[in-house]
Amino acid sequence: MNNLKSLPYLLSSLLLVTPNIALAATAVKTEVRPNHNTEIAQRPDYQFYQNELLQEVIRSLIEQGELDRALGLINESAIEPSAMDNLWLNMVYKAVELAKFQIALQAANSIQKGNSKNNTLTNLATSLAEAGEVEIALQIRESLPEHKQKDERLLQFLANGLATQGNREEALQMARAIEDEQLEAAILAQIGALEEALQIADTFTGAKRIETLGFIAMALGMVGKFEQALELAQSLPKNSFQGVVLVDITESLAEAKQWEQALEVAELIQNDYSQENVAAEIPPDTKISGSRSEAFSIITMALKEAGKLNRALQIAQLIEPGPFYSSQESALQKIALEFAKAGQLDKALEISRQTGNDYDDIQVAIELAKAGRITQVEEIKQFPPSSRMDIAREVAAQLTSIGKLDAAIEVAQSLETEEGKAKAFSRITQVLVREGKTEV
Repeated sequence: MNNLKSLPYLLSSLLLVTPNIALAATAVKTEVRPNHNTEIAQRPDYQFYQNELLQEVIRSLIEQGELDRALGLINESAIEPSAMDNLWLNMVYKAVELAKFQIALQAANSIQKGNSKNNTLTNLATSLAEAGEVEIALQIRESLPEHKQKDERLLQFLANGLATQGNREEALQMARAIEDEQLEAAILAQIGALEEALQIADTFTGAKRIETLGFIAMALGMVGKFEQALELAQSLPKNSFQGVVLVDITESLAEAKQWEQALEVAELIQNDYSQENVAAEIPPDTKISGSRSEAFSIITMALKEAGKLNRALQIAQLIEPGPFYSSQESALQKIALEFAKAGQLDKALEISRQTGNDYDDIQVAIELAKAGRITQVEEIKQFPPSSRMDIAREVAAQLTSIGKLDAAIEVAQSLETEEGKAKAFSRITQVLVREGKTEV
């Protein structure tokens, strides 16, 4: 099945794990230099640590959006190629996020490894097309090898971008260049060529025709043509595939914040289509998701993301046990974490304890620590040593960020294992480097 909602994936930044906070003292803004007053500088592997720290400083600058400073430091460094390529990937990701597309393009073209470079440029062109920067995306596409120019996601977003700009003929040309006829039909429907899309569906018979009509319905939902999408979805045979299509339309409605209509569509879906699947001759081992509870879970998460926590909690209670969708326990845990972040500790704990899982209490504690609510962490309960490591690590990071380094070190040293202490000191180091607090 084609995933019409897939987004370009660019490598996210890697976190450096260093075991000694003295390393932070070697970083001064964007400059890394030996500190001969520290024990670490005398070690034979100091050069390795210095190189690793240089990469961490560059990553930190990228994460903070200081791309010009990061570029300057990269150009002055002698980092080995594979590590450098990872830094360029981080730069691309952040530059796209900040809509600094020329820097993104410069970084993508700086990647040395051929396959990685072409993949990154393809993903960048896709992101640019999605962001409406169609002309730059088209220029990048022309520079790619022929097989990359036919990338389905790139063609999809170019077609949509051109259609949005009113370039209908060029949009149709891009859609028709898609080799997968089912995806072609879906994209044609998205850009307003529904009749042509339906004609493609009619060239198929049996299950493939039904599947193509379902893809068209999902595509219509994605562009907000909900009445057409729902009409087409309800014309499909009533089995688990229809459930898949209705779940997808539910998701599009939820993304559009049309909560009540999303609930109405979810109510049309069954939780168990086993009898209908037998009638439709769908093999029993076919893994097709598409249940009412899956739709409720999607609506719950969308409401959570929108900050409508009480309504999300109501919908979460409708989720029933089942094999193919996010469980009620998972939904409740995520809602509990949001209440914790909002400072509603009692409510967070009340919800997390509905799951009967101590792990949820631990996650609430970690979120409280991340939010800087350190004094509230110990209000929950005493945690086992294995959990204390994760919680203490975040507490140490927060104490460091507010200037209480001695207290952070005390927390790190209180852990029972060397592994726990090393990880806590690593978090302290990262905070010191990223916030420029390099004097210890």
